[in-house]
Amino acid sequence: VSFCLQPILPGSFMWILSILGPCLALFVSAVVVQMRVFAPLAEFAQKPGRTMDNIVDEFPFQNSILFSIALITIFCYHPVHYASHYYYYHSLRRSYFKDGQDVSWEALKEDPYCPFILFTGTVTDWKRPEDEDDINEMSMTCLHTGSLKMGYAVTPGWRSVAKCVALAAAATDAFILGMLKGRRFRFWLEFLNLRMGDFIVFAARENNFIANSMDSCLSWARPQGRHENLPWYRRCFRPRESLPLYQLPHLTCFGLAFLFFLLASVYSHFDDAKNAQCGKARDYYICSMALITFQFLVSFFGSIPILDFSEHALVRQLHMAMGYTRISEKPPTMIYVSDGGMQDCTGILQLMQRRAPRILLALAGADAVDDLFVLREALRLAVAQRLGSFYDPEDPRRDVKILLSRFQNDKTMTHMHLGICYGPSPDRDPEAHPRGCAVTETGQLLIVKNRVAPEWLEGHRVDGLLTEEEIMQGSPPPRMEGRLGEMDVTDLGGCCCNCCHTIGCNFGSKFPHVPNGNQCLTPALFCSLSRLGHQLSGAALSHLRSGEGLSRSWERVVEEEQQHL
Repeated sequence: VSFCLQPILPGSFMWILSILGPCLALFVSAVVVQMRVFAPLAEFAQKPGRTMDNIVDEFPFQNSILFSIALITIFCYHPVHYASHYYYYHSLRRSYFKDGQDVSWEALKEDPYCPFILFTGTVTDWKRPEDEDDINEMSMTCLHTGSLKMGYAVTPGWRSVAKCVALAAAATDAFILGMLKGRRFRFWLEFLNLRMGDFIVFAARENNFIANSMDSCLSWARPQGRHENLPWYRRCFRPRESLPLYQLPHLTCFGLAFLFFLLASVYSHFDDAKNAQCGKARDYYICSMALITFQFLVSFFGSIPILDFSEHALVRQLHMAMGYTRISEKPPTMIYVSDGGMQDCTGILQLMQRRAPRILLALAGADAVDDLFVLREALRLAVAQRLGSFYDPEDPRRDVKILLSRFQNDKTMTHMHLGICYGPSPDRDPEAHPRGCAVTETGQLLIVKNRVAPEWLEGHRVDGLLTEEEIMQGSPPPRMEGRLGEMDVTDLGGCCCNCCHTIGCNFGSKFPHVPNGNQCLTPALFCSLSRLGHQLSGAALSHLRSGEGLSRSWERVVEEEQQHL
């Protein structure tokens, strides 16, 4: 009914669905408890000569088994609950890493041929007292992890690169936790187990005894290179976060609480005329409840350094499900990292913080009409954070918005060129320029967007798959055989395999505006996107390599005047 009323009452379908989910889960849980718990007890009580004392005495073994399973679940909760993240991690590793083998940040740092790789992530469960928003962007490199707001911590050499790639692309929970603030949406995230992010250790605090001790132990245990070059006893240590080790104090308290529950269950079944065993069961139960209550209450004061041990994935998950955000001057030791595209999915902000002289941006957002809303938001954030401003190199008197509108209307433009005027550097000495006219640092931003080139619009057929000769020697692409070769490249859609294009499954948005939800590109669609990217980026890459055309004559005059001053 809500779906039919969607045109009349916009948003009614999502509102009903968000309310129906928790109610349906509560109803199913009540039915399961009724059928599997109370129904057997009621059936057992109806037998002649049976009382409630007999019923309790019949189930000591079952209670012990259930409590033992609950105790094991506490220690295995994190890898079980974050199965989506682990699946995503393994998929990326097998698809994009050589021979499907993961590498560590230490191996990348020591490789002289590897460029400086930077990933961005987002932390949504912490903020400073003066912050209004709980979205904190951070970077992950082979040197440091963190941001200006969070502080920086040295990246452990044993940390997995594939794990950081999976965290930087964890889109589902980042969208719900950061943009859909309602608790009803968080319910669906937990209920369907769609978390693609994960916790990592962030030891930015000084004198963090637990983090430093564990990092020293893992520095020996974790493999620093590829697994095949290590002895067998060190291959067992996969390059992933050993969160149970960092959560050892919290796990110990939880384990003791469940152990006391188990002992209380055992002692409650002993027949004692003086009720001595019943008193022991009561004491164990009180101790167990006190430990659990203490752990839950202490988890809200994790900002205190001495209580920073109160880090467990289960408790932190309850905090995020309730919408609780930790407020402290410094982030906790264990932070939850998800997709880095919640604020800036272009990476411009991170490169501007490093004052990069030249930036090449491949803009692949879902923007079929070239509104450039992702780029406009990144430019706005850069100005708001006082990282710098932007100008049109051809005529600085024109607003940058005019250049963006021109790029939107002129489909013959393969790329767009913006100038960057960086803000004042915080480490620059003001006394070095007594006249108060310091040399302004500038940069160049070249933007390439996934849109169809004009020559592809009229009768450009689908080409064959990429070959080594085409990539290495620039040979013409091979011809696609069959019915697929008779299709225009702009008609490609679908997912999975090439047969989908010709058997009626060519659904969804068409080339080159493939939706982000389509994570299974067909070979023909992938090869067409690769060829389009190679063609559109050619002119921009030529400008970057040669440096010609990036600096205008008026810019050179301004630089000379500043040098004279």
